[in-house]
Amino acid sequence: MFMLFFISLPFDNLPGVPQTPYVPASYDSSNMRVVGNWPFGPSYAVAYDPVRNLVFAGSGCGVYIFDVSDPDTCVKLSDDIRTMGNVLQLVYDEGKQILYLSCGDGGIEVWDVSVPAEPVLLKRKIYDGIFTFRIALYGDYIYMASIDTVVHILDADSLSMVDSFFVKDRALILFPSGSYLYIAEVNYEEGYQVLESYDISSPLSPVWLDTLYFIFLWACMDMDINGDYLYIPIFDGLLGVNVSDPSNLSRAFFYDFPGDNAYYIDVYESLCWVSASDSGGYLFDVSDPVSPLLLSVFKDTCIDCEIYGNYAYLAAGDAFEIVDISNSSLPALKTIWQLPGDMTDFIRVGDYVYAGYGTFSFGYGRNEIWILDVSSPNKPYDIMHFAVPDAVNDFFLSGMRLYAAMGDTGVWIYDVSVPDTPQVVDSFLVGIEIENLWVDSPYIYLALGDSGVWVYEDGTFNLVERVNTKDRALDVLLADGYLFVADDDSGVVIFDASNPESLKEIAVCSLMNVYCLDYKSGYLFVAGDGWSIVDVSDPSNPVKVYSSSVPRYTRAIKVDSNYCYVGAIWGEGLYVFDVSVPDSAECAGYYNQSGVWNIEVEEPYIYAHVWTKGLWIFENLLLQGVERREISSSPVLLATGDYLALEERGVFMLYDVSGRKVKEGIGREIYVGDLMPGVYFLVVDAGTGRETFKVVRLR
Repeated sequence: MFMLFFISLPFDNLPGVPQTPYVPASYDSSNMRVVGNWPFGPSYAVAYDPVRNLVFAGSGCGVYIFDVSDPDTCVKLSDDIRTMGNVLQLVYDEGKQILYLSCGDGGIEVWDVSVPAEPVLLKRKIYDGIFTFRIALYGDYIYMASIDTVVHILDADSLSMVDSFFVKDRALILFPSGSYLYIAEVNYEEGYQVLESYDISSPLSPVWLDTLYFIFLWACMDMDINGDYLYIPIFDGLLGVNVSDPSNLSRAFFYDFPGDNAYYIDVYESLCWVSASDSGGYLFDVSDPVSPLLLSVFKDTCIDCEIYGNYAYLAAGDAFEIVDISNSSLPALKTIWQLPGDMTDFIRVGDYVYAGYGTFSFGYGRNEIWILDVSSPNKPYDIMHFAVPDAVNDFFLSGMRLYAAMGDTGVWIYDVSVPDTPQVVDSFLVGIEIENLWVDSPYIYLALGDSGVWVYEDGTFNLVERVNTKDRALDVLLADGYLFVADDDSGVVIFDASNPESLKEIAVCSLMNVYCLDYKSGYLFVAGDGWSIVDVSDPSNPVKVYSSSVPRYTRAIKVDSNYCYVGAIWGEGLYVFDVSVPDSAECAGYYNQSGVWNIEVEEPYIYAHVWTKGLWIFENLLLQGVERREISSSPVLLATGDYLALEERGVFMLYDVSGRKVKEGIGREIYVGDLMPGVYFLVVDAGTGRETFKVVRLR
């Protein structure tokens, strides 16, 4: 059991990669759609284009494209690549200028990056019940590992599965070299790892050649080759395997170096960089392949890495970094581009979103607030970010004052009358983890978990009241002179708050795992173990009128007009319920996106904090305005010349009225000079969703 425990540990530091990852059946939906997202977060993957001096840096569920021609001032060209899952690996086809992304529960995505400032989504494929952990491109095929005993073979163009083969244990890493494929596997039950070699000269019929066993306390995450030797970083050292004869694998050396968490590796000519997470980056001279010589240690967080020439390009968790290695004994940081950590909470302020980021999930990131412009929901973008003293657990907007609950530090208050330039106006210390807060001037109510509810006077910040609850106070809500407290397993505790300095408990509504609350017109909407509607028209006698176990693990709930929006953190996603008749609520729509921790609603849009995936914006297609748009005719484009111009570069397909495809390609204009006059239909996808147009070709 000791061995099993430690072998599983690396996955604790990678986004969404448990030993048995949850994978949705598919990203299906009903009456809801994704409009846009700002999904950026920690960086775990990087790829380099040496011809064009470009770096592709994964960041949460997105990819930044940088021009690194001048390593001192790298320039962001695009953040248009936004994916359905965390970017775990980037595979770049330099010849075709195509980027392949391994995205965990988001499957595989393929992007055309021939125009770096305008990347175009070519293909996205999510595989039912399969977690895409690593991929290897080999000719016209892709091999896919999913921490399982099956390696799938995909057609590289369509991403469809064409075959598969079994391996000895759970496949983690795939590395093609020549006509051979090397697979690193782990056996959790027995506590060992293996390296297997396959002949893939016939790509659809891999032939097993050999298996090498090795026992270490950490699962490997990467490998690279140096001549006849395969290098594998494992925990606190570097394993070298002789692969001169792939049918007779043999251990050549193990270099034990101080530090741990050795995950990723890149070999360039006689240099080798091993990324060891928080222990830094280790630079080796490998001119003698079996006797690596440690040259230096770069003391900063390093995860994935690419080295070329005099520079190392690093995915460094909360940053993308360029390191000058021209003096191999003293690597020097040249450029750092800060990236967010994991989102902890958010709030809308007009056309802006204030999002708290920190080391919420995987240990990477700084405590910050990022301000996002969401005036165009289809493509939010960041405008600034600033450091805060602790992770933001909750926000509350009162007029033009924004209150931020900072972990166990206290409450910071910002003037957001100019939303894109907030100013700190006050703060006070608490010293206990703040779960949630509510402001009703001149009082501030804090839910403090096991410490109950505390009430402060705004301005003086004197503690004027504190009450204990039966369990953990996780949320507070004030309505109609009453304070409602989400009290975990004891249910909802109701206080008379007519005198905030002397709260009086008047009732308890017994429910399980109550996490958060919302209120409308005498009804309390409760999220926790499932979700419930409670009639609190008489607060002293709350009556549960509806409950549902779908979705089950709810952590977010909001009600607007006749709809209640419920988000689940595991497995089920975001649901819309018609609550026009509260005791007969009906499921009206859903989107299968698990990990929803918080939601805000301004119909028809639903803003959601999705665990490890940032901010997502959904649209409720049930609302009348949307229905009218859905049944309206497609926009009409007139083609009067030889070329039809598009607003954005994208993938296009042009059909005649019979449905026959007459044109397809990628670009910002379509040659139509060879088409007969008439009506055509154009489908365009610029990476933010498909749009359909009616095209009238005139003489």
